[in-house]
Amino acid sequence: ISHLSQANSTLQAQVEQPKEERKAVEAQVVVLSSKLARACLQAEKVEQRLPEAQREVDSQAFELALELGLALRRTKETEAQVEEAQDELTMAEDMATKSITKGEQQIEALHRKLKDAR
Repeated sequence: ISHLSQANSTLQAQVEQPKEERKAVEAQVVVLSSKLARACLQAEKVEQRLPEAQREVDSQAFELALELGLALRRTKETEAQVEEAQDELTMAEDMATKSITKGEQQIEALHRKLKDAR
């Protein structure tokens, strides 16, 4: 009988061990379920913010594109002004060269007249 009683105690302990393990697993399931629920709520909040964030990004991209377009237009206008100024400078240099050449020719002519007059 003592042997049977000991065997019975062993069996009861073996039966109790899975129950305790099951309780521990169930407690873990409750904790993990709670964490999952919080994570799902956070994910929903993020999903709700996504369209607003996308609109903000699109708006900023549009503004940057406008600024870039304006900067490109100003660059082209500036390039055109520089080209025009270079053309005017070339014309002024040509006129100065012609004027200098004409002046030199006049000086030479006057120099010859003075030489001939002596």
